[in-house]
Amino acid sequence: MRWIVYAVTALAVLCAIGLATAVLRGTLLPAEVTDVADVQELARIKIPASATDLRCATMKGLDRLTYERFEIPTADLKRILADMPADAREAAYSGYSNVTSHAMDEPWWQPNLLGQPRVVEWSSPGSSVNLMFRGSNRPGVLTVYFFNFSL
Repeated sequence: MRWIVYAVTALAVLCAIGLATAVLRGTLLPAEVTDVADVQELARIKIPASATDLRCATMKGLDRLTYERFEIPTADLKRILADMPADAREAAYSGYSNVTSHAMDEPWWQPNLLGQPRVVEWSSPGSSVNLMFRGSNRPGVLTVYFFNFSL
């Protein structure tokens, strides 16, 4: 019976060491991505050259999570939507979105502050692509939040 206690204790210690190692490697903490080509590869969308205030962070645990925020001229939204899967549809925000349900402790990630946003969400087994957007405080400019995951 005593060996079971030792085995469980040893397993708990190994799990704690593994978690600490993952955190130290940055796999469970957000890692900022600044290269636009890397951002596009992670997000699996093309970001228009007109995008400003681009921010991106990624985290990797069981799957890779990618968070992005940027601003674009309203007319450029069509370019982003054209590159999304054909069955992705724009809709009014219903109160739930993968964008808002995935919190992150970066000051630039605040999709809940968008009032009456629009969303485009698509998923398949093992991945998803999710946009949330609304006009910014500048005329003709959209603030876009993007979240995706992939296994």
